[in-house]
Amino acid sequence: MWPDDAGAWDRMYEEDAVLYVRGKLTRFPVLLPFREHLAAQGVSHARAFAETYLRPHQQYFANGREFRDWWRVRGCGEALRFVLNPEPCEMVLRQLPPQTRRLLLWRYVDQLRDEEVARVLPLHTGNRLLFDARRAWELSLEAYQQFCQRLPQHFQPGGPAVSPQGVSAAFPLFPHEPVP
Repeated sequence: MWPDDAGAWDRMYEEDAVLYVRGKLTRFPVLLPFREHLAAQGVSHARAFAETYLRPHQQYFANGREFRDWWRVRGCGEALRFVLNPEPCEMVLRQLPPQTRRLLLWRYVDQLRDEEVARVLPLHTGNRLLFDARRAWELSLEAYQQFCQRLPQHFQPGGPAVSPQGVSAAFPLFPHEPVP
């Protein structure tokens, strides 16, 4: 039971978590050369999060399977914090306008949600007390699309497909909640 079994679970499931995250990153051609490092970083940071924030909570995980599944999911989220760091991605990021670059950093590195981005910018609604989360989503998606449009210029002639929702097959979308 957590946290008493944490060390055993680490040894038992670390490789599984890294393989899982690496598998998720494999879908994105631009990240293929960096997937091993990104997966290891994501899993390591997820484990550090558990050690720092979850260890005080007895029975946070009921069993090893629950911990393994959490580690996989959290490892993917943590890996997304680092996807802008590889040199090719950083090169494209530097070419973007400052606000576009900041939006992407807030979405990937800080993993800010729509309302949080709206507060930072600030994007007020007509009410002035409320923030426009929908507009923050739209601006964030536009920033992501600008980034993805520049990727093929550097890495893949012809470019990857883009879905009707505006999501590229070449690069993972930042963490987000569904838009109402």
